[in-house]
Amino acid sequence: MTTKNTTVLRTKDIATALSVSKPTACRLLHSGKIKKIQISQKCIGAFQSDIDAYLSQNRHA
Repeated sequence: MTTKNTTVLRTKDIATALSVSKPTACRLLHSGKIKKIQISQKCIGAFQSDIDAYLSQNRHA
């Protein structure tokens, strides 16, 4: 049985993890390239495991 990493990152943390701007992180979330979660009425984010999966899929060799 695998356990999912339940750490939640906000958009500014996602931007830092991906080395992109906050607007780019928002575009990735809204486009569905990274699965977003609604943290509050005005705040979105993503699970750390979804960020890791995105990085694995988009890593350049």
